[in-house]
Amino acid sequence: MSQRPTVPERTSGWLETLGAVALFAMMAVTFVDIAGRFLLHRPLPGSTDLVQVLLLLTAGCTLPAVTWRGEHLSIGLFDGARPTLRERARRAIVAAVLALTFSALALLLWRHAGDTVTNGDVIGYLRLPVAPFVYALSALCLVAAAVGAALVPRALRRSPEDTVASAPLEHTGAAT
Repeated sequence: MSQRPTVPERTSGWLETLGAVALFAMMAVTFVDIAGRFLLHRPLPGSTDLVQVLLLLTAGCTLPAVTWRGEHLSIGLFDGARPTLRERARRAIVAAVLALTFSALALLLWRHAGDTVTNGDVIGYLRLPVAPFVYALSALCLVAAAVGAALVPRALRRSPEDTVASAPLEHTGAAT
């Protein structure tokens, strides 16, 4: 019998789906824009603005899922390390630093959104206000921070019998 998904897994799953929908919408907007340019000699008005917003949504929504699965870019210095107490402590520290970093980023983005409200910043042709999008990205970074914080006790609970391949915050082949 399978276990029920945890709150971080469900949250990251929903946000990942939303990010995929935004990515598809970005592709559709780009297709319509290019087809309009070449077939009708009329680009889609505001397509650049829409693609910017959809790109922000795609990136922001996938952060929690990437965090939960440990699929960030990493250097595989500790690949193959056994899940000993030292390795579990290292994973917990990495998760804690990740959570703190996303928390700090969320705070900075929230402050920046307040500045954009004060300045009345808008996005190009469509004159969309910038602040709601920056607030949304700030909230998504906060969700990623919460997911990172949830990984700390998970990393510490790992028993030595667990394989490294099933643990979060590991190298997944996307190393630089």
